[in-house]
Amino acid sequence: MLRRVLFTVVTGKYEVLNELEISDPSVHAICFTDSPDLVSSTWEVVQFTPSFAGDPIRSQRLVKILGHPRLDAYDEWLYIDNSVRLTAAPSVILDEWLNGSDLAIPSHSVRESTRDEFAVVQDHDLDSYERLEEQLQHYQEYFESALEERPLWTAIIARRPTPHVRDWADTWAKHVLRYSRRDQLSLCVALQISQLDINRIQIDNRQSPLHSWPVLNKRKLERRIFSGRNFGREIIKLEEQNLGLKNELAATREELAATRMAFTGSFSWKVTKPLRAIRRRLTPPPR
Repeated sequence: MLRRVLFTVVTGKYEVLNELEISDPSVHAICFTDSPDLVSSTWEVVQFTPSFAGDPIRSQRLVKILGHPRLDAYDEWLYIDNSVRLTAAPSVILDEWLNGSDLAIPSHSVRESTRDEFAVVQDHDLDSYERLEEQLQHYQEYFESALEERPLWTAIIARRPTPHVRDWADTWAKHVLRYSRRDQLSLCVALQISQLDINRIQIDNRQSPLHSWPVLNKRKLERRIFSGRNFGREIIKLEEQNLGLKNELAATREELAATRMAFTGSFSWKVTKPLRAIRRRLTPPPR
């Protein structure tokens, strides 16, 4: 008999845990958390020590991607973000998604390419501008085809923890540690490196017969924004401001030149030219 588990990860007091609304006795439900106060009526709460005390986001990502020793007892894993509400039994999802594949993740239903996802993350300041630029530059040089792939939506992940799947997860985790914490940016590259076949699930990310999203429970949305100084972004803004001032100055000079030309070409300017010449001769030189 298959041993199956549904799990989520809540760290850093980022949000309140959503209780499960679907009962499935064939699938054990575990919430991994660093909060000693978290309790639940539908999840087994398992405490863990974050890998990085000052970085709860990457600490959450590592459990999401690599799993936890408690999961080693299970043959099939279904991960969901805390903001995902399942409207179908986890066993139904595992049956459908892992039919013929050891890994299944939905395609992103909005973004056309991973390159587009980079642009959205940069525009919304969801990570360090410098880190994102470096990651994008490296991917353009070594994994350009992965940038053109439609990104995957990583709020739901079904897998069998085979050696090949674990190797892929290890590669993905390394990229999340080395580059952006936004794991959707590196997933297609990790899949390309590991050459792992994946079942791309085609569903609307917000609503399907299996789920609804996002279901936010007192989430501190401001923590999604990168809290450090984005020097690259600041430099670009200053350059844009400087260019704007230069354009305004050039336009002002053109207006002054046009005004001067119109004035010196007027009839009154020409008529008074002899008087200005007499005035210059009569005006004493400065001492």
